[in-house]
Amino acid sequence: MSRADLLAHKGYYPQSCAERRVCTFTGPGGEVWVWEGYARAMLMEGKTLLFKGKCQSACYLAYLEAVKFDAKGSPGRVEVAPGTVFYNHKPYLLRQ
Repeated sequence: MSRADLLAHKGYYPQSCAERRVCTFTGPGGEVWVWEGYARAMLMEGKTLLFKGKCQSACYLAYLEAVKFDAKGSPGRVEVAPGTVFYNHKPYLLRQ
């Protein structure tokens, strides 16, 4: 996927969970800092983060950040749905 494809894809950013207690995290991901920050913010609001489906790249890194943040005593919870597949993030250089 090109950057333009990712920006056009609704899974580029975490899905909003404004009026819900459970925030679903899934998809190809995009900007890592956005996903990680959103995960931390939702945990601080006491929401449950549900990782499901294909969780790739930034989604996977947000999961790792959420687990680490949750272990520090945040009011939220982290859950993983059955059948969830995590894909390791493999960074690459844009320029050499």
